[in-house]
Amino acid sequence: MAGVTISRQVGSLGDELARELALELGYHLVTHQEIRDLAVSFDPGFAGAVKDLEQDKGLGLLERLFFAQPVYKSLYAAVILELASRRRIVIIGRGAQVVLKEVPQVVRARVVAPVRVRAARLAGDLGMDPGDAREFIERHDAERRALVRQIFDHDLRDWGLYNLVLNTESLDLAGAVGIVKKLVEEVVRLHPLEEVARQLSLMALGKRVEAVLRKELLRSKVLEVNLSPQGALVLRGYLHSEGERHKAFELASSLAGQVQVQNEIRVTAFVGWPT
Repeated sequence: MAGVTISRQVGSLGDELARELALELGYHLVTHQEIRDLAVSFDPGFAGAVKDLEQDKGLGLLERLFFAQPVYKSLYAAVILELASRRRIVIIGRGAQVVLKEVPQVVRARVVAPVRVRAARLAGDLGMDPGDAREFIERHDAERRALVRQIFDHDLRDWGLYNLVLNTESLDLAGAVGIVKKLVEEVVRLHPLEEVARQLSLMALGKRVEAVLRKELLRSKVLEVNLSPQGALVLRGYLHSEGERHKAFELASSLAGQVQVQNEIRVTAFVGWPT
């Protein structure tokens, strides 16, 4: 089993569900700090970018940082894929359901509830005024939808991203955990991790290579590294010269180790330079 991603609305019991599910399954609950530390281990320069925004405590800081430049978008995908390859993990939020949407060994759950139910929970748990709780929820929902649309180019309400959309209006925590746990057990039965663990690891390597190429050669989305059906890293995109094309291949090969690299980058004078 590669793992579980939990996307949730505030006050829906999603955070509590993720923690309890990890305990019951014996899975590891990935923390914000772990994601950041793994990114820094892949790219030490990322630490400086983190430091520059340390004072910003707004919604989606880590996501905005990862997606400030295409190089960090690749780095983020590498981190999530690497975590998934390690088996038995639970990731809360962070758009992990988008990165892992094509992996059948990952359960991708969305936890929701009506606004009135969520407001009552916040009022009860945090002692908030019910009206203030409702206003906070509506603002948070709108900001989160806008953030995910901006940086992931997806709508949180795209139900195709999830194996399960769970409305906890009429459920307590134990009931909600039981439903997701049953789904995990069925996915484990039908999709053994052994079939995908190495592929996830190679995909993570590919995204790490992609991040380096984007950082060293071109800070844009025109360079991509994908995995071939045979397990080779395939370089695709456009560069300005044969020299850059050769450099890309040399960089990728040095990072790939024993993994084969195929260079399908094309040379053209008309390479865009998105900001």
